[in-house]
Amino acid sequence: MTKTITKISRGYIHREPRFFGRFRAENVHRVERGVSLLLGAGLVALARRRRWRARLGLSAAGSALIGRAISGRSRVYRALHLSTT
Repeated sequence: MTKTITKISRGYIHREPRFFGRFRAENVHRVERGVSLLLGAGLVALARRRRWRARLGLSAAGSALIGRAISGRSRVYRALHLSTT
C-alpha cells in the first residue's frame, strides 16, 4: 500500500512516498552508504573462510551493513533521532 504525502515547508511542496504508515526517509549519507557496502561485502567474504559459528555472526553483520547501504536508512540513527544526510 503506497500513498503520497504532501508536505509544505519554506514555500516548497515535498511529495514523499509512504509505505505502511512510515516515511521512507534516508538518514545515511552517500559516502557512509558506500563505506557500509564495502565493509558489509568484506565481512561476508571473510565469513566464508571461518568456522560455522563465526560464519553465522560475520554474515549476519555483513548482510545488515549491506542492507543499510542499499536502503539508506539506519535503525540506530532513527532511534537516536540522528541523520547524516
